[in-house]
Amino acid sequence: MNVGTLGGNGSVSGPVTLAFAAQIAPGDPAIKGGVGTLSIGPLTWTSGATMVFQLGATPAASDQLVIGGALGKSGAGNFRFHFGMGDRPPVNGQTYTLIQSTNASAFTASDFTGNFDFDNTYVALTGIFSINSNAVQFTLTSVQSDRIFANSFD
Repeated sequence: MNVGTLGGNGSVSGPVTLAFAAQIAPGDPAIKGGVGTLSIGPLTWTSGATMVFQLGATPAASDQLVIGGALGKSGAGNFRFHFGMGDRPPVNGQTYTLIQSTNASAFTASDFTGNFDFDNTYVALTGIFSINSNAVQFTLTSVQSDRIFANSFD
């Protein structure tokens, strides 16, 4: 996929290449505050491309990308994440499984460290990335938001 967004709830059965300046955004902003699951075939993630995820109060209320194959890597440098907020603000200490695959060994947590930002639903957001059981996870260490609640107000 070149310069554009692959997003929504549902599935794409074939392999996907996430090219420079393109993004993947699981979920649907019109449903449940935008959170959802996108399932795809094997994924090659090119540096300079971005994953867009909404984080909610629980992992079940957050976006997830499920890869039916390996999570591959192309290039070196920025493998970016951009975070927004689901129906409810995320919780300090919560671990979110962002990407689940059959093999994520092409990446290390340092590929993502310092390579994330967030939208204006947050005042501040910090966390730690990890690779566990072929999953890319993000553990929230602190979050500040001006939003007390969002359910039915998105």
